[in-house]
Amino acid sequence: MFVKLYYICSVISSLNHATNIQKNMNKQLHTKKGTGKAIAKLLGVSEQTVSKAIRGKSDTTTAKKIRTIAVRNYGAVEIEL
Repeated sequence: MFVKLYYICSVISSLNHATNIQKNMNKQLHTKKGTGKAIAKLLGVSEQTVSKAIRGKSDTTTAKKIRTIAVRNYGAVEIEL
């Protein structure tokens, strides 16, 4: 329980740095299988919202948070199309 709470706190602190990953329509993130589902559950958003954020189709505050979490906590890699 403590480990999960610590993990959630570290995720929330990383959200404050969401502006470090900027949206670019020619770039998207490459993630491992299940990453989108995990992020959706963690943030309480739909898997479609996470998918749009990872593909670079959305540029909302939530999308920036999703991309930041994907890179910092799940090892996502930005790829250029």
